[in-house]
Amino acid sequence: MQDERGDEWDAVFISHRTGLSGGWRGFAMDHDLQDGDAVVFELIQPKKFKVRRTFVFKPQIFFLIP
Repeated sequence: MQDERGDEWDAVFISHRTGLSGGWRGFAMDHDLQDGDAVVFELIQPKKFKVRRTFVFKPQIFFLIP
């Protein structure tokens, strides 16, 4: 995996569990990922992903008072 700065972490994809092991924990800790954070995985080479943290904003409802 590669972050936006180009730093890399090795991780193993476990297909039968549809998850990552190994380097994912280090990546998450190094990037201060918290429960509920969203990340985007972009395949940039056959066995290499760029991982970006993204932000999801809760929609706000505003009422206009005439």
